[in-house]
Amino acid sequence: MIHPTSSTNESVLSRHECKYFVTPETVAAIRDYMRPFVEPDPYAADWEGYRYPVSSLYLDSPELTLYRMTAEGRKSRFKLRIRRYTDDPDAPVFLEIKKRADVVVIKRRAKVTAERALTLLGSRAQAREKNAGLSGPVDGEFANLVSMLGARAVIRIRYEREAYESATRDPVRITFDTAIERTPTLEHDPELNGNSWQTVPTRGVVLEIKFTDTFPSWVQGLVQEFQLERRSIPKYLMSMEDALRVGGYSLAGRAYLDELMMLHASTRTR
Repeated sequence: MIHPTSSTNESVLSRHECKYFVTPETVAAIRDYMRPFVEPDPYAADWEGYRYPVSSLYLDSPELTLYRMTAEGRKSRFKLRIRRYTDDPDAPVFLEIKKRADVVVIKRRAKVTAERALTLLGSRAQAREKNAGLSGPVDGEFANLVSMLGARAVIRIRYEREAYESATRDPVRITFDTAIERTPTLEHDPELNGNSWQTVPTRGVVLEIKFTDTFPSWVQGLVQEFQLERRSIPKYLMSMEDALRVGGYSLAGRAYLDELMMLHASTRTR
């Protein structure tokens, strides 16, 4: 598993992800159920309640190409984001390319300085500088995708993550995400933390079970015990949908945004 404190500059992770909405009361019961099988994530272990902050700045094209790929439910799609796990402006950040190929999620990421990440948010006139200092395959691919899409900062999303991993050799990771907030941004902003946060409405706590091959028997038992119903819960989509509903964007006119909202509504009823 990839952890925020990893000293590796670049990493690649391939896995399955199952997501569920659960109530706060159910979270407590799930903790009790899985206690014999898990231990706190090494990074989470240093935080109260094993909860640490996650803040991601999502990038997209002016036409919201990546948003549309998710809204349309395409089996092959990807996201571009700059992620951090602290509000410390001097802390490193991660350039992440999260690709979905049918049911498998492949996450490629590179640890870079905040200053280097910000070079990717400049104008097209700075395209030559965008690649300056990007020497690894992941950050190079990230820079190329940004350039190809004409991508720019679209929205920041943050939440608290309570994280556990299997206490045995089973490659299983279980997380609970709460307090999801978002703040839209369409302009170059030298700050990666954001401000003016607004709560994103959800149907409960987001439970994620991540594994590489198959569920261990105890995870299958957990899903059956609590009658968990797997759902598609993309935070980028939920946050953009909420921001578009409220207004404040001036990407391509109101008619275009209405089209996106209708598209998403139609995909949810299929």
